[in-house]
Amino acid sequence: MNNKQLLQQYVDTGVQLPEYQVRSLPPDFLKTYLRKRLIAVEDKWTGLSDYEFKLLTPDQQNQYLRKRVENGYNISHYEFELLTPDQQNQYLTKVVENGYFISNEQFELLTPDQQNQYLMKRVENGYFISNEQFELLTPDQQNQYLMKRVENGYIISHYEFELLTPNHRFQYVMKVIERGYPISNEQFKLLSPDQQKIFKDKGGKIW
Repeated sequence: MNNKQLLQQYVDTGVQLPEYQVRSLPPDFLKTYLRKRLIAVEDKWTGLSDYEFKLLTPDQQNQYLRKRVENGYNISHYEFELLTPDQQNQYLTKVVENGYFISNEQFELLTPDQQNQYLMKRVENGYFISNEQFELLTPDQQNQYLMKRVENGYIISHYEFELLTPNHRFQYVMKVIERGYPISNEQFKLLSPDQQKIFKDKGGKIW
């Protein structure tokens, strides 16, 4: 199998390529790559990168954005700015209904009621919110959010880790070990010597 055949085989998978590789694709391969990428992200929350989106035809861009808006799937700030005001409102309403993550810039465009609804959905499920959004929660809501993250072993920031009690920190790292995730060196240092030993004995990873 020659290089062209190997490249064709990879392009056909729909897996994302780095920007420098995409821009070096021959025209016929690029067309196939973009078509496969659109199929790959059609029903996924994570969509195209901006460099991929900019290579689409205007019709492809419009169709892609329309589907993302209808489903409330993630779009970048660049893509969001291309939407009409009505589409932006439709998108934000759908995101709030589904509890999907949005950037701080998009969050600020929500009404106070929408912001509260969005945060409650994220908190109830322990889904990631930014530090800026976390600061808007009441102490009880922050605690509820952190406990959900701990129970599920979802990755938390060092700032959030510091807010946990020693027992909850240990509960979190044990759950993280089960899921095969690492913790930061700063988080490891906050564990007691006995907890550090157990963490190492269980094969915990530090990054």
